[in-house]
Amino acid sequence: MMRKTFKQEMMEMKDEVLMLSSMVENAAMQSVLALKENDLERSRSVLKDDLIINRKRYEIETAIMVLIATQQPIARDLRMLAASLDVGTELERIGDYAKGIATINLRSGGVSLPALLSEIYIMAEKSVDLLHQSMTAYADEDIQAAKRLVAEDDVIDTCYNNLYSKVVQILIDD
Repeated sequence: MMRKTFKQEMMEMKDEVLMLSSMVENAAMQSVLALKENDLERSRSVLKDDLIINRKRYEIETAIMVLIATQQPIARDLRMLAASLDVGTELERIGDYAKGIATINLRSGGVSLPALLSEIYIMAEKSVDLLHQSMTAYADEDIQAAKRLVAEDDVIDTCYNNLYSKVVQILIDD
């Protein structure tokens, strides 16, 4: 049996991180769509998928640790592996947020939530698009694209702050 080269193993690891990202993007959109449409079955599906996301993260971490232990990478390769560990952790955390949104929808028990919460869907679309662009920059190792994306996070913060203010005002008025 032929042994894989280190470069092949690095490419496979990056592919696995991108696969995790795709899973997380899907979970995020499905959870907010379920909230928007009050779709309890879709929320249950997001909860099931969260277990798969968690498992994938730990598989990636294990593979990276094995690569580090067996190949003893240095410089750029070691930085890429360390960054991939961090990216995997953050992706899994985003998956947990999707699970949280799905749980909120399930706890609503089929009761329609305020229409204002459907604005979360718009914010999620922007966030998932930003995540997708970020992961493209990661895959291409495009530092300039990554730097440009940092400013776009402010758009998400603005959406969040506007939504938060509207919800607080509704609570005050009620």
